[in-house]
Amino acid sequence: MTIDLPEDYAQVLHSIQLVGLSRRMAITYGIEFGSYGGDIADIASEVSAAFWPNIGGIMDIEYELVETVVRANIGDTDPATFIEPGPGGGALSIATLPVNCAVLVKKGTSRGGRRNRGRFYLPGTTSEGAVSEDGVISSSQVIALQGACDAFLGDLVVAGLPMYVLHNDPPVGVTPAPVTSLTVDSVIATQRRRLRG
Repeated sequence: MTIDLPEDYAQVLHSIQLVGLSRRMAITYGIEFGSYGGDIADIASEVSAAFWPNIGGIMDIEYELVETVVRANIGDTDPATFIEPGPGGGALSIATLPVNCAVLVKKGTSRGGRRNRGRFYLPGTTSEGAVSEDGVISSSQVIALQGACDAFLGDLVVAGLPMYVLHNDPPVGVTPAPVTSLTVDSVIATQRRRLRG
C-alpha cells in the first residue's frame, strides 16, 4: 500500500526473502528526516545500518535482507525512491518455525487510538524449541528479541531518523505519531496467506 507522505517523512520497506521461496516478506515503518543532513541514498544506508545488524543478528541465515526501499517526500511533486541492496542472510543458524509463523512486534506511541499504533512481523527469528505447543515464546527468547528491537529503534534515533507511524488520510492538522517503543509479543503470530508460494 502506498502512503501519502507529509513533507520530510519517508516510508521504509525492508524486503526479506527465505532462500528457496519466490515471495518476499516486508517490514515497513515511517521515519522523519527533517533535521537529517543527508540525501535519500544516505537515508537508505542509515536505516539499513540500524535495521540489519540488530534484526539480522537474531535472524536465521536462510532469511536474507534483499533490499531496503526508501520512499521520501523531499518537497518535490513526486516522492523520491531509493533502493539499497541488502547484505544477505541473518547471523544465526537455527531450525526456525514455518514461514507463516513470525514474531509480532507492536509499534507504540504516546497517542491513543488505533490510528496511532502499528505492527510488523519478524520471520525467521525463533526456533521451534523456543515456542511451546500453545504458541508461547520462551522468556529468554522474548528478552533477546526485545533487546534487538530496542537497539534498532534507538539506532534510528541516534542516526537522526526517528520512527513514525504513517497512515493515509490523517485528520486535518494531525501529524504522524512518533514511535516511542517496539514491544515483542510473547505469543507467536501467524498469517495464513504466508503459506502461499
